[in-house]
Amino acid sequence: MRGIIVFAALSLLLLGCTGNGEQMTCEEYCKTLPHVQCVGHWNISGTYPECTCQYVCETQEQEEPPENVTEEPEQNETTEPEQNETEEPEQNQTGEPGQNETQEDGDDYEPLAETTNKTIGEMMEDVMEDLRTDFYSENSGSFQMDSFTWRRIQENYSAGDIVFDEAPSSDVEFDGTVIDTIKASGYYVFTETEEDWSEAYGFAIFRDAATMLDTYTGTDAFEVWYFSDLSEYELDNCWIYEKVLQRDEGTGAYISTYYFQCETIEEK
Repeated sequence: MRGIIVFAALSLLLLGCTGNGEQMTCEEYCKTLPHVQCVGHWNISGTYPECTCQYVCETQEQEEPPENVTEEPEQNETTEPEQNETEEPEQNQTGEPGQNETQEDGDDYEPLAETTNKTIGEMMEDVMEDLRTDFYSENSGSFQMDSFTWRRIQENYSAGDIVFDEAPSSDVEFDGTVIDTIKASGYYVFTETEEDWSEAYGFAIFRDAATMLDTYTGTDAFEVWYFSDLSEYELDNCWIYEKVLQRDEGTGAYISTYYFQCETIEEK
């Protein structure tokens, strides 16, 4: 009986030591933890119970160098040749020739534009038809139409031609300003017969890639004044709703066509 009591006392003493962590090391503790099923080793540091246990797989360390080796050749083979083949020819076609051409004309850049071989008369007919289409796409009812057109050159000339017997550009003013490159202009005044309200749709064609009218596409409005006796109206509260940029096939000159809408129409 006395032997059993001594054996139990010794057992409790041993368990107490293990429970308090006095005889356990971090190496023993870490090896009891679960880890990824791979061939590797433990990186162990600290003093029990503050142990740092990290299991490192040897196969992961061996796979990292091949990844660096395979990625570098792929980048050299795919990205660099593509840039040399695709980007440089595009710059040669659109950027460099355009810069050479516009430097001769005194411009800093070359906007993209479709070519046209139409005369100024043909362009005016097309634009006037566009104005009617634009108005009736937004309005329905019975309207009276009054039209007016003006051009500086004969109708068989192109808007890109240089003509010396032109009408003066001062025949048309935009916000009191004469734009020397203007070639033609005109408008429709649509009057609703029953409710008696009017709205104007007009155009202006210039031998230039850009004009002061480019700034009137938002809330800013301008007025148009025609000094011709054939024009019965003065247009005000106008803004640009579309611009078409083209290049004359014969001369290479830029031709800008502006479409504008006016809310205030006054008789002269």
